Amino acid sequence: MATVGRVEARWENFIGAPGYSRFTFEAPVTIADAGTITSKVRAFFNALVTLIPNGVTVQVQQAVPLYDEQTGILTDEISATSAPAIVTGTALTTASMAGGAGAMIGWKTSSIWQGRRVQGRTFLVPLAGVSEANGTLGGAAITTIQSAGNGLIAASTPAYGVWAKKFTVNADGSKTQIDGSFFLATAISVPDKTGILRSRRD
Repeated sequence: MATVGRVEARWENFIGAPGYSRFTFEAPVTIADAGTITSKVRAFFNALVTLIPNGVTVQVQQAVPLYDEQTGILTDEISATSAPAIVTGTALTTASMAGGAGAMIGWKTSSIWQGRRVQGRTFLVPLAGVSEANGTLGGAAITTIQSAGNGLIAASTPAYGVWAKKFTVNADGSKTQIDGSFFLATAISVPDKTGILRSRRD
């Protein structure tokens, strides 16, 4: 049974908080694995600290839930030895920001599954001082985000990637996962436009 581990980061101290960002890794099984991937996600956010609004915090969770890759059923949980240090934004207090806006990272893979190119997305919201006068992302912000993303997809064990899932809709409108597969992230893209979130719960 193939498993994936999901590292969750919790955003706090902004209007609309809390918010959550989740990152998927291939088959973590040990405490050391949990330490590796939680530290890697923490390093990702720490590389973005100058773009995160002053005082906004991101706490990478110590526990890593494990899921059956195909069914999405929770099977176990492992935890790092200690909780990663909180990342606190340092963007200038004078930097403009919009509460529901920031940037988006596209995670690319080299795989096709269920007839579609596999890719994932992570929204970084809120960010501060990242926009140009025309409303697009500034070049310096794009460079910083690309660098942080490249650090996350750099080769490691467990490896970071995209968990593709297929669902069926039940009679009551709920959804049940009926298939799924993990694919390594091989490259990233940061579109030169603002990323907008309608919800900060996923």
